[in-house]
Amino acid sequence: MYINKLDSWSKNWCLMFNPTKCKVMSLGRSRIPPVYTMSLCDGSAVKIECTNLEKDLGIMIDSGLTFVEHMHMVSKKAIGIMAVIRRTFTCLDIKCFNSK
Repeated sequence: MYINKLDSWSKNWCLMFNPTKCKVMSLGRSRIPPVYTMSLCDGSAVKIECTNLEKDLGIMIDSGLTFVEHMHMVSKKAIGIMAVIRRTFTCLDIKCFNSK
């Protein structure tokens, strides 16, 4: 088990984390996933959930830093917007979009 440095930091500053909302993602090629724990107010330890994919500031980040899921999400959103444009307009030629 790893000692959680956030645990002691949060106790010193009286800012408690909610372990059910915390997740751990390890970057690298480690075959053995580490086990992280966090202490509750009553002193009991809770295991923190490990994840391979997280969304942070609108970017999907995976443990291999490949951004494949992020590119898939962005392209899916662009295809959806294009579908809305195609359903909305009956004539899609360059004259529709040029107002000069």
